[in-house]
Formats: sequence, C-alpha cells, structure tokens
Amino acid sequence: MADKSSLARGQTTNRATVVGLLSEHWGVLLVALGVVGAETVAALLEPWPIKVVLDTVLHAKALPSRLAQAVASTVGTTNASVLAVAVAAVIVIAVIGAIAGYVEKQIVAGLGQQIGHDLRCRIYSHAQRLSMSYHDKKRTGDIISTVTADVEAIQGAVTSGMLDTVYSTLLLVGMASLMLYLDWRFTLIALSILPALGVVVYTLTRRIKRASREVRGREADLVSTMHEVLASIRLVKAFGREDHERRRFDDQSAQIVDSTLRARDVKAKLSPTVEIIVALGSAAVLWFGARH
Repeated sequence: MADKSSLARGQTTNRATVVGLLSEHWGVLLVALGVVGAETVAALLEPWPIKVVLDTVLHAKALPSRLAQAVASTVGTTNASVLAVAVAAVIVIAVIGAIAGYVEKQIVAGLGQQIGHDLRCRIYSHAQRLSMSYHDKKRTGDIISTVTADVEAIQGAVTSGMLDTVYSTLLLVGMASLMLYLDWRFTLIALSILPALGVVVYTLTRRIKRASREVRGREADLVSTMHEVLASIRLVKAFGREDHERRRFDDQSAQIVDSTLRARDVKAKLSPTVEIIVALGSAAVLWFGARH
C-alpha cells in the first residue's frame, strides 16, 4: 500500500514537472515564439519578389495599387526600378529568415539543455524520496534509462518539437490565408487532401510512438542487465557465468536492433506517404487550372 501511494505521488509529481519546467522559462519561450513568427513571415514573403518580377518586368503586368504606389514613391515605376526593389526584397527577406533561424536554434539549444538539466535533477531527487519497497521492485536500469533516454525524448518534445509545430501551424495558416485571398477555388482543391493527410499522419504517428516505446523498453532491459552483472561481477566470475551473461546481453542487444529497425521502417513510411498525398493535391490543382 505504501508502494502504491509512493508511486502515485511520483506520477503526480512527474505530470506537474513538465508544466513546472516550462513555467520557469516563459520569457525565453515568448522570445522563441516571436522569432518563429518572424521566420514564418519571411517564409511567406519569400516567393513574392519573384512573382513581382515575373508578372511585371517580364510580362508587363501592372503591380497591385498599394505596391505600385510604394515603389513609385521610393525608386520610380520603370522595369529597372521594380527589378531593383525585387532584388533588394529577396536579400532582405533571406537575411531576416537566416537571422531568425539562427536565433531560434540558439534559443532552442539553450532552453532544451536547461530543461533537460532541471528534469534530470528532479527525477534523481524524486527517486531518492521513493520507498525502499519501490526500489526493491523497480530495476535500477529502468531508472537510469528514464534519467537518460526518456529525459532526452521529453527535452526534444518540449523544445524543438513544440516550436516546429508552432512554425508549421503558422506557416500553414498563413499560406492558406494567402491562397484564399488569391483564389478560393484553387485553395479548396489544394486543401481537399487534408483529411487523408490527417488520417495518415495520425495513424503512422501512433505506430511510431508504440515502436519508440518498445525501443526504450528494450534499452532499459539492456541497461538493467549490465548494471546487475557489473554490480555482482564477483559472483558471476565465481560461478563461471560469463558466457551465459554474454549470451543474454547479445540477445537483448539483438532485440534492440530489431525493434529499432522496425521503428525506423515505420518512420520511413511517413515522409513518402505524405509526399504522395501532397503530389495528388498538386496534380488536382494543375488539372483544374489547365481546364479553367
């Protein structure tokens, strides 16, 4: 009963830990989100200078009224002036995107390391407060694996994974808004692939999570075996169990290889499947555009 209560307290503490770790770095997270916003704006603006050159300089198509007024008030209305503005815009947008990307990576690296450090310290401190009955039933290798591999996975999820999700979401919303502004029919055709894309991503992501958990479990078994053998190496040598322990270690290591390859196989299917679905959407847009 004491063991269950200790475990329940541990689970509650661990659930609160992620929120607590993030709450200690809200200032850095807000800066990172601002940088991600700047990077998203740069990505959305990137094709527009090329569009201006293709539509205006090469095809003598009039600029939008607001853009034409801005260009005329700065450098003039000739093709050379428009080309100069477009070239300068390409450079400025590239510089902004590069600086934002660099700052984001620096912030993510520092934030991730700090969160990993805090989480490892909390887990270690919490493990020391658990009851002896818990440690009698729990293998030391499992705790070591939690402090190393699991913390690394959480660290990546709450930093780079979270910011990547924010960036992709902002970019998708921005692109969809621009497409709706330009032509709502093409936009609806392009977005028609989202249901199929969502089903594929959801299904494969669940399989990837299951495979990753299996790999981490196998790694914890291996660490536990190594710890048990090295901790009792005198007994192993006294009873001549070296070959038996070596075979057991080899079997567990081979299981890790098999589990990792299965996980990689599932992960490798995600990107090609998404690309095929996106290509189908692009093909539909081309077909509709050519016939209308």
